Amino acid sequence: MEKHTADTTDAKLYERDVVLSVASLPEDLAEYFRVRAEVFVEEQGLFTGSDEDEHDAGGVHIIAKAHGCVVGVVRCYRHKGNVWYGGRLAVRKEYRTGVNIGAMLVRKAVEVMIARGNVRRFLAAVQLQNVRFFQRIGWARLGRPFMMRGRKHQIMENKLARGSNDCHRQAS
Repeated sequence: MEKHTADTTDAKLYERDVVLSVASLPEDLAEYFRVRAEVFVEEQGLFTGSDEDEHDAGGVHIIAKAHGCVVGVVRCYRHKGNVWYGGRLAVRKEYRTGVNIGAMLVRKAVEVMIARGNVRRFLAAVQLQNVRFFQRIGWARLGRPFMMRGRKHQIMENKLARGSNDCHRQAS
């Protein structure tokens, strides 16, 4: 597997260059956790050492690859019954301009939850500065902001519109 290097960002990135999938190969899972550590441990300082927790074991780990490298990730996990949460959305710093990999990952997570067939609610606790981003891609606020790990967060919900979900339509 090609390792992530700064050289891979030299070429202009197009949406068609980004491949989204559920991580299953050991090397993809290793890169998945490396991206999370880069963002949540090193960059944001939200965790010390590792951001891994009890939700990882049964979680669905989604990756975005560009030029053979994992450049973004998101996790989905069952909360209770048919209620699932999305979280740990992270995109490597050098891939945060141009193609909106974060939005692509969130849309893929929604698609995966719909495909499961038994998910009735899909929620996310997002950092307050990301609320507008989530609203633009079809999520709604629930309740009031709250503190988590020293930062304000907001619960958001995607209604999982089955069948005619506008966020899956490609621009022509």
